[in-house]
Amino acid sequence: MATSNSTDFTVDRDTIITEALEICGVLAEGESPSANQITSCSRTLNLLVKALIPDGLHLWKRVQGDITITKGAPSYTCGTGGTGLSERPVRLVDAWVTSGGTDIPVELISDERYNALSTKDDVGEPLEAYYDPQLGTGTIYVWPTGSGTSGETLHVVYHALIQDFDASTDTPDFPQEWHECLVWGLASRLAQKYGVSTAEKNYIATLYTQMRSEVESFDSEFTSLYIQPEEQYGTSS
Repeated sequence: MATSNSTDFTVDRDTIITEALEICGVLAEGESPSANQITSCSRTLNLLVKALIPDGLHLWKRVQGDITITKGAPSYTCGTGGTGLSERPVRLVDAWVTSGGTDIPVELISDERYNALSTKDDVGEPLEAYYDPQLGTGTIYVWPTGSGTSGETLHVVYHALIQDFDASTDTPDFPQEWHECLVWGLASRLAQKYGVSTAEKNYIATLYTQMRSEVESFDSEFTSLYIQPEEQYGTSS
């Protein structure tokens, strides 16, 4: 028996919508969504994707970006036309500075700690960074503000935004193991819109919760190992 030697299966936006509507019993086998259904379900699908952004680690959306440090500049705006990264990070997860050929760790701090700095314009190699996400853009503040060393660069690892479904042929900005979860997540939301029975809504929601728990536990860089001593009964002599 021969296998396909292929692992590139994917789905597009309208396939996800069709599958979800079939699960809800809105479409029969072989039927296609109407134009109005596509419009409505696309909106719900994008709302689902946005709701998933702050949840989980999303390892596949970890991106490294580099910012050339300007001596005396306390902050860098991330987004179109900014002085920092070309896109707005969801959050920073790691940072370090390369200065004079040496990598120096940078501690990510809170806004409270950054605001407590008495002198924010100190000059020197950055040792701390604070990220302030805003609508459309974000700002990375560094302290100290750069030593002026040629080629001094701030490297950051950040969670990038998950891309939208805009066109019918758009494929998910998710790895393959998430595709079924997206279908059932959409079905769970559509069940509310299309008057699915309470029993069916609960069934769909339960399966979606299970699938999401499984893929989110898989989407983790580290696995915790717990070691517990074996219980001993009685006393030793």
